[in-house]
Amino acid sequence: MLLIRKLFIFSPPIRIIMKSNKELFKIEEEAANKLGEIMKNEGKGNSLRVFYKEACGDNCGCGGGFRLTLDKKPTKNDVVFTKNGVKVIVDKSLKGDLKDKTLKFVDTIDGSGFAFV
Repeated sequence: MLLIRKLFIFSPPIRIIMKSNKELFKIEEEAANKLGEIMKNEGKGNSLRVFYKEACGDNCGCGGGFRLTLDKKPTKNDVVFTKNGVKVIVDKSLKGDLKDKTLKFVDTIDGSGFAFV
């Protein structure tokens, strides 16, 4: 009698991440330097995630717009690129919205931070 064994290999799901050599937006050198400092302080493996947040609608004045955070894991819906030494993760759906934007570091009397212009 012939015994046939089937071998099943279970592996984690494969994430397909779109890597791009083309920048989705520009990052000014000063912004890249500030982001580099922040990422260094936060630990290895961090990337800059750009996402869009809708206005909350509670008349709080937060308004909708692009937001930035640090993230370690891109998803299958992301495009990943590196610009001025900064690894950037962006949801594919935002590619067109960021086309002619530049990320700048702004330092004014009211405060400092990053802005898309």
